Amino acid sequence: MTLIKALTTRALLVLSAAFLSAGTAQAQPAETPREDEADRRFYATVGMGVDFAQGDYGDRDQNGDAVQTNSGSVPVFLKLEWEPVTFRISVPFLLIDGSDQVLGGTDGAEGNTDAAARSRLDYGLGDVTTSLTYTYYPTRDQRLLPVVDLTTRVKIPTAMNDLGTGYVDVTLQTELSKTLGRFTPFVGFGYRFRGGAAFRDTWLVFTGLSLRVTDWLSVGAAYDYREAATSFAGEVSEVSPFLSLRLGQHWRLSPYGVIGFDDGSPDWGVGSTLSYQF
Repeated sequence: MTLIKALTTRALLVLSAAFLSAGTAQAQPAETPREDEADRRFYATVGMGVDFAQGDYGDRDQNGDAVQTNSGSVPVFLKLEWEPVTFRISVPFLLIDGSDQVLGGTDGAEGNTDAAARSRLDYGLGDVTTSLTYTYYPTRDQRLLPVVDLTTRVKIPTAMNDLGTGYVDVTLQTELSKTLGRFTPFVGFGYRFRGGAAFRDTWLVFTGLSLRVTDWLSVGAAYDYREAATSFAGEVSEVSPFLSLRLGQHWRLSPYGVIGFDDGSPDWGVGSTLSYQF
């Protein structure tokens, strides 16, 4: 079992490094269409990613020692955009090597008990996540107004091997962004309605800034905060630097990192996505 854990962790680290030039932060502003796409109304995007995170999430074993958890996620997603509406569905493959109090891959510790953490090595399909977004684009006479995204996100409890909470979660979220030259600041907030009597509804907020360096490269950073889902779990507070690389007309690579500050966040993480737009 020790050999399996070592090989699994090493494989995740290799995958993360391989995709480090291909990821996306959790919160990024909507991008302005290129001039050659100005007349297009429908877009279809497929992609996959990889995410690795490490931390103890404040979990302790029966001896009071910290339990370190390595968690990985390999999501496959489909995004359909019929401006101004966007539909997205994501199906992840998850692996957790560490505390049994860490659920949902890199979603953080959400244990519903104060019992001592126990070690586990589980993997399998995670919860399917779907979202529907309406985007308001200001007209030429409303240049001072920001772009507004209104999103409803639904988490469907399909996770195997206790990798999820087993309940439906619904998140209502609003994001505002405004392009000012090469800079695009953004800010948003939302409220997550959680299923299950052991979990409480939570607020989430995020903000950040993106800089368009060239037509094919953007850089930025985002800050995310989320309330703790139970009295036994920590709050999520983390910073995510990110890149967005346009490789030709259809391909995009978006690497990112994560630096956590509270028990609900990993100590650190890396990840990326690779996507193709039709």
